[in-house]
Amino acid sequence: MISYENTEGEMQTKGGLYVDTSFAKERYSQIQGVCLETNSEEVLPGDEVVFHYLAILNAKNEGSVFVEVDRFGKKSYKAIIPKDLVFFAKRGERIICLNGYVVCKAIPEKNETSLELAKSFVKNQFEVVYDGYEFKKGQVIATRPDCDIPIAANPIIGDTNLLRISRNDIMAIVESGFIRPICVTE
Repeated sequence: MISYENTEGEMQTKGGLYVDTSFAKERYSQIQGVCLETNSEEVLPGDEVVFHYLAILNAKNEGSVFVEVDRFGKKSYKAIIPKDLVFFAKRGERIICLNGYVVCKAIPEKNETSLELAKSFVKNQFEVVYDGYEFKKGQVIATRPDCDIPIAANPIIGDTNLLRISRNDIMAIVESGFIRPICVTE
C-alpha cells in the first residue's frame, strides 16, 4: 500500500497556470508515492516509490483506493498497487532499481568499434545512472532498438532526461570500444 498526493482534476504549474490533468493522463497521472506496507523484501515502508502511470487508475477501477479525512478536513490518499508496476524506490539517497529495470541516460553515438557485427549496437548505447542488478553506475550498455522509455520528471529521480530500460533488452556491455555480449536470464 502506498500513500500519494491526488493530482486528479487540475494542477497548478510553478508559473501559476492551471492544467486540466484529464488530458494526457500519461503525463499528469500520479507516478510517485510513499510505501506504507509491503510484502516485498526490496521495498520497505517509508521508501519513496515511482510506479507506472496507470497504477492509480487501475487501483481506482478495482476499488483499491482509499481516502481518509482528518479532523481538519484534509484528505489523504492511499492505494494498493501491484509491486510489478513499481519501477524504483528511494531509500535515503539510494535509488533501488526494481522489477528488472535499470535507470540510464542516452549518450551520443560513438563509432569506436571496428567489428561489423558491433555496429548495430552503436546507435543503442546508454550510460547506467544508478547501480541495478549486475550493472554499475557509469557502465555503458548496448540494447535492442527502441527499448528506452522516458521517466517522467519527479522529485524522487529529479527533473532530468533519464530512461528506464528492461534488463531483458540489454544485449551487451561496452568497455573501451569493445562489446561484451551478455545473457540476461530472469
